[in-house]
Amino acid sequence: ADIAVITKGDMISQAEREIFRERILEVNPNCKIIEANGLSGQGCAELADEIMKSQEVTLEGETLRHSAPLAVCTLCVGETKVNKKYHRGILRRIDGFQSYEGE
Repeated sequence: ADIAVITKGDMISQAEREIFRERILEVNPNCKIIEANGLSGQGCAELADEIMKSQEVTLEGETLRHSAPLAVCTLCVGETKVNKKYHRGILRRIDGFQSYEGE
């Protein structure tokens, strides 16, 4: 990706945000990182500018490099508690760790 947008940054500490940014840059050293907040609007103008400056992409004849993920977000199905112990399904962290929780 040319741009990585980080959201929900207000839910973690500054140290965790910096570590997350470094992990993104380890995976993709050339991407631009924008921190955005949909409630306050922080970063939204910068993201909109980047989208407007970007070239149109044609996907005709393109294929995915990997199979599409099959997952259901626990928050999307009504879970209101945010914590690892409440997560169900495939858990894949940015450091490559992956596990399955649930039935």
